[in-house]
Amino acid sequence: MNILIAEQDRDFSKAFSFLLGLDNNTVTTVYDGTQVISRIEGGQSFDIAIVDESIPRISAKTLIPSLLARNVPVIVLISGKLTASRLMGSPLANAYLSLPFLPGDLTGLIKRVTENVNSTSKLSFEDVSITPSDFKLCGSVPVTEGEIELFDSIVKHEQVSGKHIAPYISALNYKLEKLNKHFRIKYLINEGYRMVKIQNE
Repeated sequence: MNILIAEQDRDFSKAFSFLLGLDNNTVTTVYDGTQVISRIEGGQSFDIAIVDESIPRISAKTLIPSLLARNVPVIVLISGKLTASRLMGSPLANAYLSLPFLPGDLTGLIKRVTENVNSTSKLSFEDVSITPSDFKLCGSVPVTEGEIELFDSIVKHEQVSGKHIAPYISALNYKLEKLNKHFRIKYLINEGYRMVKIQNE
């Protein structure tokens, strides 16, 4: 796998370049946004990009659509906790990872994003669907790996819990409302989180 790391902290880049290289990946490291654009416009291809939200010279917000337009999935590294407002915003990366994190958190996220990209399945509940390969809700609204994982678990009636899921629930409910769908994710006693049909809000 060809991986691009866009991170201004050279010690971080060196450490994770070494880590990801252990799995026979080819890792390219750059230290500002202009270097990202130079690489992709120069014809270099990548299977996934890891971008620091604070990357200098060209912002991560500008880089996200440039990479996605070239079919390069994007993981953005963020400071602080992930918020629902970020997941509701635009442009939306394929996944977000809060600093600091363990090495396994990053390698696991790369694996899940890659599995979504290569997926041939479609997740559905009534008239609500997610196609993991294009990270889209009902074919039009962008979603992240976390939202896909949450939706898949709820559709399968699996238990989901933990504070980390709250932003994804809020974001998915916001997007369902935006699409005028009559379902929301709600917590039901003795059942957990489920897709529930609602009256017009």
